[in-house]
Amino acid sequence: MCIFKKSNNNILHKLYFQLAGVNILINMIQPCNQLVDTILTGRALGSQALEVYALFLPVNSFLLAVSCVLSKGVQITSSHMVGKGDFKKSNEAVSTAILVGVVIALSFSVTCFVFSKQMAHLLGAGELTESVSDYIRAYSIGITPAILLDMLMCLIQIEGRRRLAVLGSFCVLFVNAAGDIANICIFRKGVTGMAWATSVANSVTFIFLGVFFLTRSRLYEINLRSFSKKMMMLILKNGFPSLAYYGSLVIRTAFMNMLIINTL
Repeated sequence: MCIFKKSNNNILHKLYFQLAGVNILINMIQPCNQLVDTILTGRALGSQALEVYALFLPVNSFLLAVSCVLSKGVQITSSHMVGKGDFKKSNEAVSTAILVGVVIALSFSVTCFVFSKQMAHLLGAGELTESVSDYIRAYSIGITPAILLDMLMCLIQIEGRRRLAVLGSFCVLFVNAAGDIANICIFRKGVTGMAWATSVANSVTFIFLGVFFLTRSRLYEINLRSFSKKMMMLILKNGFPSLAYYGSLVIRTAFMNMLIINTL
């Protein structure tokens, strides 16, 4: 099956596979963060710490689903506008997405921090309620930069800065791993320290890419006054299909945790 006509679409053909390669690489790097956390937590902190981490996974999957709806939604919407040459609408879409992302992320962050114990009970923490609650609080600090970072990664690719997007993914991975090792060897904060490492990794990478994006962006000029309800609905509509996959992760992890808890 031929996706592109060879005569007129050589540039599009090349760009398609370049973007596909970058996205595959980024999507391979991102799960490595969970793998690093899982291995280091289990090996260095023991099975109880690993249980705390596992109990939190449904919340992590839910936040990932929300993040993907916003990031993929603004990526699709903005790329359509750029393709039409309507850069004003593209800037409006990005500004709207950032404002919505900040409001949603801060809401989740505050909710997780304030109601951490209630969330731990809902996750079935039982005797580990305090540990899970502390983990949720530490993780909540990095929710806002994590969600905004996902959007930045998508927008940077539209600008053609694919290497920067890959560098950002590696930055999260390495800072997170370094933070985990520092927690194990130096700070000794247990499983809560692993959550702090993840929050720091997301925050550091967001600041790095955020400063670069604001000062050297080729396409975008952020103006939060250009918020549009119509554009917000379009972004959510375009991003909603990604919820089919990432939403299933929430259901799967929650179901598996409940099954294990009720079986043991």
